[in-house]
Amino acid sequence: MLADTPQRARGWRAEGSHGRHIGALTAPAHNVPEVRAAERVGAQLIFLSPLFATRSHAGAQPLGRVRFGLIAEQSRRPIIALGGMTAARFAPLTSSNLYGWAAIDGLAPLQRQKRKAVPR
Repeated sequence: MLADTPQRARGWRAEGSHGRHIGALTAPAHNVPEVRAAERVGAQLIFLSPLFATRSHAGAQPLGRVRFGLIAEQSRRPIIALGGMTAARFAPLTSSNLYGWAAIDGLAPLQRQKRKAVPR
């Protein structure tokens, strides 16, 4: 996946594009209106964030489990949880639309996570 236009994604020989544009295979969302917008442009998978505090959305108010679940349930597309995610945080989540999770720091070795921990 390439976070750019479908044309540039093809040029890079990516499997698809990510963004808020027509033809994007995946799209970001932070609330229900953005989920609806992603659906309208044809996104097949939606990254809903930030579920928890994260460096990539520094200072942003996390959705939290309840609000995340309410938004995910309203989506017509599968949802990927993003934002402060780890396998342990994913395990208790429930939603009929929750397809999986993605992370940057959550996939790093534990030592690196401890050095760059985000306050909870």
